[in-house]
Amino acid sequence: MEGKKAMKVEEIKAEADERVCPVQRALYYIEEFLRGPMCGRCFPCAMGTYEARLRLEGIINGEGREEDLVA
Repeated sequence: MEGKKAMKVEEIKAEADERVCPVQRALYYIEEFLRGPMCGRCFPCAMGTYEARLRLEGIINGEGREEDLVA
């Protein structure tokens, strides 16, 4: 299967740090982590990362709620 090589966590963090907005920085990190280094075997990590991505996308799209920030 040809494709883009999965990024390492350090590379993801470095690219995420290029974003000015902390919410966009966090979303980038999570999206790339889901795409690459996450093994998906640990249920709390897999579901927590997915949930965080949904909340961050909502905030960026102007649909965030106060409870998104508390969780």
